[in-house]
Amino acid sequence: MNVPDAALRVPFKLPSFSDLDEGDGFIYLDGEYLVIEYYILTIGILRGEARFVKAERTVVAGLELRRGLFRDRLVVETSSIPFMREIPGKHADGITLKVWRKYRDVAERFVEQANAWVDGVGPGRLRAGR
Repeated sequence: MNVPDAALRVPFKLPSFSDLDEGDGFIYLDGEYLVIEYYILTIGILRGEARFVKAERTVVAGLELRRGLFRDRLVVETSSIPFMREIPGKHADGITLKVWRKYRDVAERFVEQANAWVDGVGPGRLRAGR
């Protein structure tokens, strides 16, 4: 039986969005929300407090992990402009987060769990067609 990890958190980096700023954070599920928690760093120095962006199930169409050689890309598929505006960077058809390869296993488990959450089929069940 595939038992979900309720505290499954995937660390990520935001794609470059300015010359001096970068972002680090975590993506996770918290009850009825998909949460993107991120920190802005300027020249490697933490600037301000953590920012939390919460999305309801109806805002998220699905998640996908695209494998890369050194980093993978976790894509949160959404068409919600207000949701995409909350995350720094340019987003065309979803929010792209960079995930180091060493976190691939946890990212894959998270994508499976989050897609089940999106479909409302409960934790630990695979989404049809994925």
